[in-house]
Amino acid sequence: MVRARGRRTTAYALAASIVLLGGAGAAFRRPIIERYWLWRFHTTESAEKEEAARRLAAMGSLEAIPIFLEEQSGRHSSDWAGAGLRTLLETGDERVLRAFVKCFDHESLLVAGEAADALAARGKDAVPFLLDGLGDRRASVRAWSAYALGRTRGDAAVGDALAILAREDEDAEVRESARRAIERLAIAPWRER
Repeated sequence: MVRARGRRTTAYALAASIVLLGGAGAAFRRPIIERYWLWRFHTTESAEKEEAARRLAAMGSLEAIPIFLEEQSGRHSSDWAGAGLRTLLETGDERVLRAFVKCFDHESLLVAGEAADALAARGKDAVPFLLDGLGDRRASVRAWSAYALGRTRGDAAVGDALAILAREDEDAEVRESARRAIERLAIAPWRER
């Protein structure tokens, strides 16, 4: 009787362990697959890179955004990097748009510029995220956000936010970027009379 109880307890413990491991495997499946495709992207030839880029874009990989932007801004930009960026942007996912704004602080100005151009091309959908970028603590994010806003069809609220930035930001480069954005939008309330 005691043996049967011990076997039953062992069987239940084993079944619970299997269920727990299965649950953990399911929970970590997506990050593992994403890591695999990121690894494949960095270690393979062009045709396989294209497949990795397609898979990463389809799964909405936020980590792939700066990689695609780097590839897009390089000397030999590829169609698949641009296609991956477009696929990610077309989702309209808030996390994706915020990840593009984060790229404004990239060490490469080309990458930051590509991110700004991509968000500006998104139009009105990107405006709230770009306005958030104007309040970032990093000057580069504020400057690129202003630049991108200048390339969108902004309304009076955008013009007001840029005017405040052009007058009051502590960084001269940010103020200049905001002024240029205002001129581009043909909204010039920052000019003193």
